[in-house]
Amino acid sequence: MIDSAKVTVENLTRDAENAAKNGEISRSLLSNVVETLGYSDIDGEANPYIHEEHQGGAVEDSVVRRLEDRIESVNREGQLRLDAAMARIDGKFNTMMTSMQHMEQSTSQAAERISGMKSIIIGTAIATVIAIVGAVFAGQALWTSGFSSGQTDRPPASSATGNPAH
Repeated sequence: MIDSAKVTVENLTRDAENAAKNGEISRSLLSNVVETLGYSDIDGEANPYIHEEHQGGAVEDSVVRRLEDRIESVNREGQLRLDAAMARIDGKFNTMMTSMQHMEQSTSQAAERISGMKSIIIGTAIATVIAIVGAVFAGQALWTSGFSSGQTDRPPASSATGNPAH
């Protein structure tokens, strides 16, 4: 009975110290647990012996129950802190997901706008090429008609009259 009580007390103490190291419980609560168990040094090596009042006799069930209750309260406190931290993390995660969805929507809208601009640019390029080709043909037709009309206004050159050609 005494050995099992000591083992239980040591396990409870070790669990409390681990919880304090992980930030799940406060150092003051750990001090209370360690003081109740009879350990003198929280930060250093734990004293493996229980207080003099418990040495040589059985550890009272009420002490063990009280320690178990404290450990349970430490666990509850740690769970509450964990729940609060998880709520903050979940809130940040939800904010990030919403932000990513907005970025996706913005990206798809930008892609649609770029596609529309691409169509306008291609249409403008085709119209410009057609206009340039039409202007070249019109200029060539105008030049050809002017050259032809200039040729028809000249008197025919004849070598029979004996006039030298200019």
